[in-house]
Amino acid sequence: MRPAYQILFAALLIAGVASGGYWLTRGEPSPAGGPPAGREAVVETAGAERATIRDTFRATGTTRAREAVDVVTEAAGRVTAIGFQEGAAVGAGQTLLELDAEREQAVLEEAQAHLEDLQAQLRRTRSLRETGDATEQDLDTLVAGVAVAGAQVRVAEAQLRERRIRAPFKGVTGMREVSLGAYVDPQTVITTLDDTTTLRVGFSVPERLLGQLEPGLPVTATSAGFADRTFSGELRRIDSRVDPITRTLRLESEIDNPDGRLKPGMFLQVELELDQREAVVIPEEALILEGRARYVYRVDDGVAHRVAVQSGQRRDGRVEIVAGLEAADRVVALGHQRLSDGARVRVRNPSADAAATGDGLAEAAR
Repeated sequence: MRPAYQILFAALLIAGVASGGYWLTRGEPSPAGGPPAGREAVVETAGAERATIRDTFRATGTTRAREAVDVVTEAAGRVTAIGFQEGAAVGAGQTLLELDAEREQAVLEEAQAHLEDLQAQLRRTRSLRETGDATEQDLDTLVAGVAVAGAQVRVAEAQLRERRIRAPFKGVTGMREVSLGAYVDPQTVITTLDDTTTLRVGFSVPERLLGQLEPGLPVTATSAGFADRTFSGELRRIDSRVDPITRTLRLESEIDNPDGRLKPGMFLQVELELDQREAVVIPEEALILEGRARYVYRVDDGVAHRVAVQSGQRRDGRVEIVAGLEAADRVVALGHQRLSDGARVRVRNPSADAAATGDGLAEAAR
């Protein structure tokens, strides 16, 4: 008889569990897989709000100085003086290098002496011409000789100037490639000179953006070397041709670099702002994707309504809603996995969602 009692006890236990489960989950199940009709789903909501949406294009750019030259000499010679420090700022016209100039100085002095002699002869000949002791031909010959001697002086002065190399513009020098006493020629790079107060940043965009481009568009850039800083500038130049192979257009922006932190040749992540507009945005987690369909659950008076929407850009954890929501709407951000259209919800963040739940004030008072 003991097995019969055991079977009877097991049957009563199963019946009790089933009965208790009925009373604990009393209510009609939701046909869409949501909570039973008599129960509320616990959710968190967020408000749809208006925000400024920026249409941007991102690319990788390379920096170069606004002005940059390799400093070389115009003549060959031996270095007698160096007038700059490596990596230091220099002014326009500052002497960077001097070459031995004894020969050029002597040539200049000789040319000046010859010019002075001819000028003295010209003055005497003009006096003699007035008294008839000199011919017009003598006068013309000396006038031509003075002109030639003056030209020779200017040539000698130019040759002497070539022995001194000056900075063509204000900038920062690079590494020094020569030493005192070194013999250099026009193929020898002495150093580099860059004007880095403003940097040019070159990058390319697809030809489909051509209709949106115009000088003056805002540009921001970031560098891996300065992760905590953003550099601002604007689009300055648009190439006149589209590359027929890549179908891209080369652009160049200028970015202020007053402290010289950015260097020519760096890679920057560039963001070109093409347009701005006002739009409705919601948190990305509130948007539900089913194939090509996009929808959200909008909460009105404690009831979740499934609403089809059209989405746009995504950025910084938010998504643009082109159609389907207004700025005053509230949507389910967390807990929508088992919701169905028309399901009742209880908002877990009532202080922020009193208007959406209808009983938020009472919930907050409890």
